[in-house]
Amino acid sequence: MMEWTDRHWRVFARTLTQKALLYTEMVTAQALIHGDLERLTAHSPAEYPLALQLGGSNPEELFEATCRVKHLGFDEIKPVRQPAGNWRSFRGQTEGFDPGISMIIRPARPFRAG
Repeated sequence: MMEWTDRHWRVFARTLTQKALLYTEMVTAQALIHGDLERLTAHSPAEYPLALQLGGSNPEELFEATCRVKHLGFDEIKPVRQPAGNWRSFRGQTEGFDPGISMIIRPARPFRAG
């Protein structure tokens, strides 16, 4: 969710439960490719388990952005292909949307107990 599940919200949510998988705000693939990667993906180990939501309309950009963040310690990376154009106004239409591109990538990392 864009502009909702920021770091402050995730820290609060983590006080409610230690087991739930939390999600970051959705970050666009273009922002991760051309922007400040460290600022856009900032998180702390106290937020784990944590999944990164990655949005975009270009499969190649989604792949490149996923490669750039897979070493940053997220439990999951969830790239979701959005329709081209203004995807905020998508409203459930299926034309131009490829649901097959939505997938979850689980980077290899040690299991965290607790």
